[in-house]
Amino acid sequence: MIGDGHNDVPMFSCVEHSFVMESAQEEVKRHGKRIVKSVAQAVQCVIQYNQNEE
Repeated sequence: MIGDGHNDVPMFSCVEHSFVMESAQEEVKRHGKRIVKSVAQAVQCVIQYNQNEE
């Protein structure tokens, strides 16, 4: 889950990987597991996680 708005906050707790965009408001940033600069960075984090699980 990648989000940047208040409407995304409820969904952050429903997934294992939650990412908040660096440009999001501070209140939103508190709810995600990681803060990222781009969608590509979030995807890379998930790829690395999955490679470590193998």
